[in-house]
Amino acid sequence: MEADEADEADANKRIVRRYYDDVFARRNPATLDEIFAPDFVGHSAAYGDYTLAEMRRDIAREHASMPDDETII
Repeated sequence: MEADEADEADANKRIVRRYYDDVFARRNPATLDEIFAPDFVGHSAAYGDYTLAEMRRDIAREHASMPDDETII
């Protein structure tokens, strides 16, 4: 792996860690707006396509249904 690829991989790891630390562990969904583009569309074989608003809704439901849930990396 070259230096540029390693730097990019490290940057991607920081984004993923921030996603889990901020959105799930700290329960701060506002971070989604900083990480994802407003026109984000996710693709899931299990759930089909979903928007950022739908992801935000589903995360809020998860937090409400499992208030004691912990996310640890």
